[in-house]
Amino acid sequence: MSGGTWPRGERACSPGVLPRPRGVYPAPVISTPAPNPIKRVGILFSGGPAPAANAVISAAASSLRRSGREVVAIKHGYGALMQFDRATRPLVPGEDYDEILDRELRGLRHQRGVLVGTGRANPGKSIKRPKDLDDPEKTAPLQRVVDGLREIGIDALVSIGGDDTLRTANLLHSSRGDTCPRAPRACASSTCPRPSTTTTRASTSPSGSSPRST
Repeated sequence: MSGGTWPRGERACSPGVLPRPRGVYPAPVISTPAPNPIKRVGILFSGGPAPAANAVISAAASSLRRSGREVVAIKHGYGALMQFDRATRPLVPGEDYDEILDRELRGLRHQRGVLVGTGRANPGKSIKRPKDLDDPEKTAPLQRVVDGLREIGIDALVSIGGDDTLRTANLLHSSRGDTCPRAPRACASSTCPRPSTTTTRASTSPSGSSPRST
């Protein structure tokens, strides 16, 4: 070392600081993310149609598919789920639900109508006050919805609709922690919000705590 230069491969250090020995480095910290339990997500639309319906469905489904999740259209709102019975009224593939594929999402946001259909059935209609969640008769429609979703392997549900639909989603979510993001349907195209990110694991029973206001 002469003339203020260092041998090739060496780096100058501040005075009093020794260079790091070659080949000695801190062990890298490798963190393994916990596996995400949500693999198969249902999307339904309930209530009257709205201009932004397909835009919301497209945004939610595209995001979920990019994350590697399977997306299932629950057709015509909560109707088939409310009627679900494993023995007498099972959910029929292609009629009550179907997978949403990438080809169906191309240009969907600019199309009229509602890709997944809609309906007026409301499984939370009988729940008027928090104590109603302790009444098995009043929570029976909610229980059938939960059972139907579990039967077809749905880990999470995106529920799109108006006030009643969002209230029903809140009942499912807050009662026993069902994974149920809510997305308002009545919105202008420039201000349409993204689906809520409030999610928890699915449960087997809709009773247990009070509903939250929307």
